[in-house]
Amino acid sequence: MIPVDQIHALTHFQQNPAGCLAQLHATRQPMVLTVDGEAALVLEAVDVFQEHQQRLQAAEAEVAALKRELLHRDVELGITQIRQGQFVSADSVFAELGD
Repeated sequence: MIPVDQIHALTHFQQNPAGCLAQLHATRQPMVLTVDGEAALVLEAVDVFQEHQQRLQAAEAEVAALKRELLHRDVELGITQIRQGQFVSADSVFAELGD
């Protein structure tokens, strides 16, 4: 959630860009700029943006690795079940569906 003190009219930014940039760097919080009372832009310091991007990429890589690990486990389980005869043939399934 963006703090209320980080929401400003676009004209505030246009009139005081240096102050707004200083605030962005000091707070490390995004700033929302409004036009006609509606949120229109989100500003964020470049270093903070880059940190967010790096964390997002790391999280995405971790999720992908977990998905691969789970898929590998599922395939191994399937192979084990087939070797132990714990399966239903496709012919049986189709025959049951055809009834």
